[in-house]
Amino acid sequence: MKVASKRKASSLVEVLIVLGIISTTLVVAVNLVISSLYRVKQNEIEDVSNKSLIKALEIVKAPSTVLVTQLPTTSGLTYSYSLEFDEDTNENFLKLQTEGIDSCEKSSDYYIDFDKIAVADIDQITSCLEIQVIPDVIPGSTATYGINAVLYYKSGDRNLFSFIRGIRYDEFTLKI
Repeated sequence: MKVASKRKASSLVEVLIVLGIISTTLVVAVNLVISSLYRVKQNEIEDVSNKSLIKALEIVKAPSTVLVTQLPTTSGLTYSYSLEFDEDTNENFLKLQTEGIDSCEKSSDYYIDFDKIAVADIDQITSCLEIQVIPDVIPGSTATYGINAVLYYKSGDRNLFSFIRGIRYDEFTLKI
């Protein structure tokens, strides 16, 4: 005996449309996950760069002795220094540079290794730190210096920079 079916089967076109919708949804979801992971990594790199800026500024403006290769003496003039680490004495010091940063490469005088200032161990970024010292920011005070810490870094194909400002109230000490 034959039983008549009242339900029609789905046509090939309807099945292809449903498969297209499902595959589009999957592609969008995977792209969202990938872009979210990329953004999380970028945020991590920005956090490390900001942490290194704060650490560098704290090293320079701390009330302890800060060694420099040349004392900043002329009021209003900006002196550019690189932050160096002396492995013999286990101290940080500022080395005067004749020019500001023109490029940030590992060969640059301003290149900084995050391990040296105990910030982080991230190999994916190339970063250069410039410490700008401006004597006598506060008029009438003999031992004040404006400090600008400027970090230039490359993350992937992006060239970025961050900066932070502070004031040092003590004299610098000449490194001999």
